[in-house]
Amino acid sequence: MGSLLEPVLSRHWTNVEEVAEDTFEGTCVSQEPDGRVYGGHVLAQSLAAAYHTAPEGFVVNSLHCYFVRGGREDVTITYKVKTVRNGRNFAVRFVEAMQQEKVIHIAEVSFQKNAAFPVISLSPVFPSVPAPESLEPVVSETMDRMTPQLDVRPCDWEVHRKEKTATKRCVWLKYRVPVGKSLNDHVHF
Repeated sequence: MGSLLEPVLSRHWTNVEEVAEDTFEGTCVSQEPDGRVYGGHVLAQSLAAAYHTAPEGFVVNSLHCYFVRGGREDVTITYKVKTVRNGRNFAVRFVEAMQQEKVIHIAEVSFQKNAAFPVISLSPVFPSVPAPESLEPVVSETMDRMTPQLDVRPCDWEVHRKEKTATKRCVWLKYRVPVGKSLNDHVHF
């Protein structure tokens, strides 16, 4: 199973190729009939390009981005990364995603040295839900086409199927293939 899904995982999200110093290229494959790229895909590739230029041992701690105009899947996206700052504990990158010399997305990414000191983390209280093993996976042509690398299991099928405007839905998500060993891979996924 992994051999079919691994190329999808890398191609669809973080695969960018360095074509010049601080310049990367990537492509986005869309499931949309009009051939427009998914903004989250462009964001993931912008973050990947920024990571390629960040100092070793630094992890993303802040990201601000703007979608300037729609992108097209039939045109390669060029990611130009500018080093704003390289400090002892922080590094900042500015990324422009461009198609045909026009900016489609901009991102400012801040990295922090992966230090041994504790980091404060706030998380909501999670609801009590059934274990994923006890739930049925979503099996549909649309889900398999859009996210073949994900195992998706809604905690409540009635809410998932019928309540299109439900304010709260609980869903287990799991990658069907290994994410990777690098810290960069884990931050992305």
